[in-house]
Amino acid sequence: MLRRASETLRINRAPPRCAVALSLLALLLADCARPRPAPLPPPPTPEPGIYYEEELRPAQPLRIEILDLQQQPGVEPGTILLVGTLINRGERASTDLSVKIDALDETDQIVFTVRAAASRARVAPDTTATFRAIVEDRPEVRRYHVEAIAR
Repeated sequence: MLRRASETLRINRAPPRCAVALSLLALLLADCARPRPAPLPPPPTPEPGIYYEEELRPAQPLRIEILDLQQQPGVEPGTILLVGTLINRGERASTDLSVKIDALDETDQIVFTVRAAASRARVAPDTTATFRAIVEDRPEVRRYHVEAIAR
């Protein structure tokens, strides 16, 4: 029976076990021998001072009221002009003031909604502003619900 030389001759190419162990030990000792960095100095202590406590008032809610709403015939046929007056009853000025108008039928279902801008975007306390909106004149609309929206 003939065997090939490569089958019969085994070459051990792996490093000896003791050489692997010694190299790992040398790496560990090298890491331990490194000097540790110096610790950071503590942060400076704040100088004593006088501190005052103040009470913060919560933000006051806006109180925008709608004083009146008038219905006038529109310029174009089939339209109605809604004109109203708003007043800011809050303690701070309102910004980005607009109005949302819902047209309601006899069962209080919304037929359509219209948004209108106020005559002034910023309304100071105890000051009024007006708004105007042109809406369709539909026979099913019985009344209007108006909401003021502001920041």
